[in-house]
Amino acid sequence: MANPFTKKSIDFDVYERANPEAAIDWGKQAKTISDAFQGVADERAKKKAAIEKSFNDQQAELNKLGEYDNPTAQEIVMNAGQDGAQKLMDIKNLVKRGIIKPSEATMFQQNQLNGFNLLKQNMGNFDKTFQEYTKRLQDGTGAPGEEWLAKQLEGFASLNGKSVQTDPLTGKVSMLSLDENGKPIDGESMSLQRLTLLMKQKIDNFDVGEAVVGIKDEVGTITTSLVNSKYGPNAVITEEERSRLETEFFTSEKGKTFLEQKAQSLIASPFDQQSMMMNAKLTTENGTQYQIGSQEDYDEWMAANDNDEKNNPFLVMEFDKDNQYKPRFNEFQNEKAMDYAKAQITGSLDYKKTQQVKSLAQKQQDTPATAGRKKEQQTNFGYLQSINKVLDGDQGMFNAAVKDLAAQWNKANPDNQLVLKEPVDRSSDEKFILVKYQNGTTQKIPKFQLDADENYVLDKNGEKIPVDKKTQAEALTSYITPITGSSYSQVYDEFVKSEGGFEDLGFADQTVSYTAPIQTIDAKTNIGGTPVDVDGTTLSDKLISISDKGGKDENKGAAMEAELRKTLQKNLSGITDSYDIKFKDLVNWSDTNEMIVTIDGVEEKITFNTSTAEGVAKLTGKLDEILTARREKYNKEQQGGGNKDKNTKKKTPLSKK
Repeated sequence: MANPFTKKSIDFDVYERANPEAAIDWGKQAKTISDAFQGVADERAKKKAAIEKSFNDQQAELNKLGEYDNPTAQEIVMNAGQDGAQKLMDIKNLVKRGIIKPSEATMFQQNQLNGFNLLKQNMGNFDKTFQEYTKRLQDGTGAPGEEWLAKQLEGFASLNGKSVQTDPLTGKVSMLSLDENGKPIDGESMSLQRLTLLMKQKIDNFDVGEAVVGIKDEVGTITTSLVNSKYGPNAVITEEERSRLETEFFTSEKGKTFLEQKAQSLIASPFDQQSMMMNAKLTTENGTQYQIGSQEDYDEWMAANDNDEKNNPFLVMEFDKDNQYKPRFNEFQNEKAMDYAKAQITGSLDYKKTQQVKSLAQKQQDTPATAGRKKEQQTNFGYLQSINKVLDGDQGMFNAAVKDLAAQWNKANPDNQLVLKEPVDRSSDEKFILVKYQNGTTQKIPKFQLDADENYVLDKNGEKIPVDKKTQAEALTSYITPITGSSYSQVYDEFVKSEGGFEDLGFADQTVSYTAPIQTIDAKTNIGGTPVDVDGTTLSDKLISISDKGGKDENKGAAMEAELRKTLQKNLSGITDSYDIKFKDLVNWSDTNEMIVTIDGVEEKITFNTSTAEGVAKLTGKLDEILTARREKYNKEQQGGGNKDKNTKKKTPLSKK
């Protein structure tokens, strides 16, 4: 189409009004643009106000952390609030300057808020948590692993030398341990989240004796099957024959596999394995008792002992990916646990290596009276066989027998029940077997003949005179067995006539003489020259270094106490658990200080100068004398009881003194 508005056709003398619809309303457009910019500004102002309010609200929350009766707790909380508020202000300024995004600040605030909520919760729950830990440990519900957790928590709950701080980058809140200069100690901090999980974790104790009962029943079913197939369903066999059949079963391939599988089932849970090893007081090859510790404890021991993994006594507790502490073991510790588990199973049985069949007879019909009498007699014989295991069975036999007898006694005597944890203690006291009741009373059964003042009665060679087993068994029977129907003497006489009496347990197949091995240690110590760090730093170097540092004097003393307490633990492990070491006065520090060392209730005071090498040498030298004396005493105790008694595995009536 041709353009009508060419130069030739336009009449410039005629005015034509512009089309108003085609005109641009610049005022309207300006308002639209202005409104758009204002909207952006309003949105930004709104977001800025929200962020400002969020920061201000959190600042206010940090100032409302509550009041606590404990002044140390109050100080920690106040300092935590001030630290958190300052870190929050730093984040606020970074947002304003555009260095970090508001979303990053929001994450920081959320982490910090969660942490301080946990802080308030934990500060109020420490006492309650420890009361619960104590109750569970006292009644035997809590496992040794739970006791270790409580000790880890106790280090934070004491609050001395602690600080709660906010991470300046993430906002996460942690409780830190500080050195004498107020600097965080590497490896000794814990997030509030982990601290909370630690307070909540519970580990139930493992009753290996109860677990073995079901296995014992399975073995009984197998043995009955063997009896039926060999002698017929109506055969009556002696305990000796049953023991022989059990022996045949456990020495067969099928029996070995059965024992392996059942022992493995006892330690399938690492928590149960740890409880079992600790409750049984198992030891390493060199006789050091196992203890629960951290990976750091394990690694430090390895570094100080030429990587002797076989004798590392630490059963490691590590924080697992599922946010719980779990036990971990090396191959030698697993092997010890497995051997003990097998011993528990075989020890719970009437399992003896070499016996002969006394008689086989067809079963005759009993009258109700004779049947009841036989049942009562067999029950009483069972009590005496368990007493036999309590007196000189191996640890597996002892544990299983005590468990069974305590359950029977408590059922029959609800008003005078035995304690649940260690009702019978045959090892902690040199003179007595102890039987403990829930009402707080303890019955003592002498191991040796004693005079009225509980001093040893000696023979013409100056040796202690053991109390015969029958006398011990009579006392023990009256304290933990509900024997019915007859007097102890009558039951014992029937027991001798029917079963041959008590038996010396725990030896080889054949009748042999047995001399107990004497386990002694190198008594002399040199604690000052012993390396305490992987870099070869000796204890003396460490003590001088602590003394030379700045900071509060009580922190110096506390650090020295900690190092010296580790030294006592290392040199008295397996000898005694009763020891402590402390400064007489931590606050009023001077160059000359007094250290009090207590071992087995006996105090020794050492005065020394902490700031000189000569003074520290005096301290370590005196400690060497004290430790050497106690270790020499231990050796004498071992030699005194280690090779005096010769025992034979021979089933005979005991003398009736």
